[in-house]
Amino acid sequence: MTAEECPKQLIEGARDLVNRAVQMLESPTPENLAECQPLLRSAIKNMEDLLAAARTTGVAAPPATRTEVVAFHRQVRSLQRLLDSSAAFHAGWRTLCAAFSGYTGSGQAGLIQPGPRVVVRG
Repeated sequence: MTAEECPKQLIEGARDLVNRAVQMLESPTPENLAECQPLLRSAIKNMEDLLAAARTTGVAAPPATRTEVVAFHRQVRSLQRLLDSSAAFHAGWRTLCAAFSGYTGSGQAGLIQPGPRVVVRG
């Protein structure tokens, strides 16, 4: 394996992992989110290995490698938007459900409002 092939494989592997995570998060269920975590850890490991290899060799990355890194960054930004959107969606549901169940969005019991009183004297 040449010095150029190793970075290329690391980046392609990381991009594939992030792409799989993006596809899973298009249906943001708790199960899909949990399954994405190991994929993203592996993608991070690939990029850490790429950075370590670049520091060790001291050789500037070829233009093709830089292009792949830019494409990887775009995929990560897409993933970030999906995660942010999913978090906002679930936070909205949590707030909505809390409003109807007497609990706050953080899960604390809401203030109990005293009901109307009728006082009869006589």
